[in-house]
Amino acid sequence: MARSNKTGKKKSRTKTFINKHPAFVCGILLCLFGIFLIIIAVSPASAGKVGRLIDERFLSPAFGRGPVLAGLYCLGIGIVLLAVKARAKCIAGLTCLFIPALVIADALLGETQGNQADEAVVHGVYLGQVLRETVTGLIGGAGLVLVLLVLLLCGFFLLTPKFVLKGLLRQLSNY
Repeated sequence: MARSNKTGKKKSRTKTFINKHPAFVCGILLCLFGIFLIIIAVSPASAGKVGRLIDERFLSPAFGRGPVLAGLYCLGIGIVLLAVKARAKCIAGLTCLFIPALVIADALLGETQGNQADEAVVHGVYLGQVLRETVTGLIGGAGLVLVLLVLLLCGFFLLTPKFVLKGLLRQLSNY
């Protein structure tokens, strides 16, 4: 007796759900990762060896005194993937707000140079410091302020609902 070979295998329910809803699954994973990063930023020892390793190798070198920013960004993007239909627009808006937040956090959390020339400057958020130095070197301090202002306004514009923008433009057109 010959056996019949089945050419098509049935997929499990988990695989079909993941294939049908990848944004939902990625949103859940990013939310969990963001919460994990926030926990590590607040207390690295609470997550054991993995938490200390992530803090020493990633969070502290990249974000310095502001490691909670990484967790908040991941959590925000995860919530956008879970709840919002216009995902790309919201993710772009969050990114436009995240870049100035890095530079502002560096300015607020960093220490200025002391009276003595030997003292080193302590930076608050290293990624913000790198962005600030690069942009300042290319277009100066006033250019940095303008670029940050444009990014903030783009972020607010992308995250503002359409009916609010229509009402705002209608009010502005009256003047």
